[in-house]
Amino acid sequence: MRDDGGWHLDKRVNVSHLSATICLVAGLFAWGSTIETRVALVEQNQTNTADRVSEDLAEIKETLKEFRDEFRELRRER
Repeated sequence: MRDDGGWHLDKRVNVSHLSATICLVAGLFAWGSTIETRVALVEQNQTNTADRVSEDLAEIKETLKEFRDEFRELRRER
């Protein structure tokens, strides 16, 4: 067999390359599941924050309405 220095394909499988590839794929799956969990937590936190902001806004509006009513009563008493 002549070796001309070019590229060639070997039909043999190296066990170390195979095990490294399996470890890489397993690591990617583990990383992906961790990212999925973190994204779910962020979505839940965002929903909770939006709910709190809505509640706070409703409370502020109610307080402003009460202030307006009290100021109107004060004007009438003058």
